[in-house]
Amino acid sequence: MKRSSTRRKPVDHEADVARRLARGAVSARAHGMCEAKTEDCTLYGGDAHEIIPRSMNGSITDERNILWVCRACHNWIHHKHPGLARERGLLASHHQR
Repeated sequence: MKRSSTRRKPVDHEADVARRLARGAVSARAHGMCEAKTEDCTLYGGDAHEIIPRSMNGSITDERNILWVCRACHNWIHHKHPGLARERGLLASHHQR
């Protein structure tokens, strides 16, 4: 049996389809390019980054909440410089719920 993260809520089939459609629309909006453009950017996106994470009740299907980012920028946002990411509007602050 495949182990799953206890942090992630299970996603039903309809929500999964809606998320895939949103990811596709965001990728098309960005023409496949990274929208974050941090100092570590590799130019070509591949990740759907949620500005307001699900843990803060952010939507995984709202295109306005999703940026198309490269893996380097995604790591920059979440692990290297979350404070700067919040200042730049790439990540929501905990008080912005």
